[in-house]
Amino acid sequence: KQPDLKQCVHEAAQNGMSQLAKPFKEIDTPTLDPLEIPKMTIKGGTGTVAIDQNFKNCKMYSFDKTQFDKFEFDFDAKILAIDANFSKIVIKCEYQMDGKILFLPVRGQGPCTIIFRKCTVLGKFTLTNFFFQKISRLLLSTVTKR
Repeated sequence: KQPDLKQCVHEAAQNGMSQLAKPFKEIDTPTLDPLEIPKMTIKGGTGTVAIDQNFKNCKMYSFDKTQFDKFEFDFDAKILAIDANFSKIVIKCEYQMDGKILFLPVRGQGPCTIIFRKCTVLGKFTLTNFFFQKISRLLLSTVTKR
């Protein structure tokens, strides 16, 4: 390994994100603007706010404008750890939710638009096929300022 590999990977990831605003047919990469996510599920838990949320046909805009504080590979464990900052993310999806807040039922479905401003995403990706990444497990935490 070269001594500055961590810094080199971080800089390459940062430079690469802005270039992925359009697809590259030559290497079969999709566009990141919008990033298409076929399905997302957020489980509600068992507390006072317990709402299961299901989203499908999602399109995430401005993903290509990501600023990385951290982008590190652990080559032995095949884990990618990121800390990414977004000034604004817009997600358009179809949603379905079912649950409760305190004792009040909450149910709904239909189109939705979710807007995150000043958002930090902390992610840990476990990669099974290292160069053609198939994400086998994804842990994300978000911190939003607004």
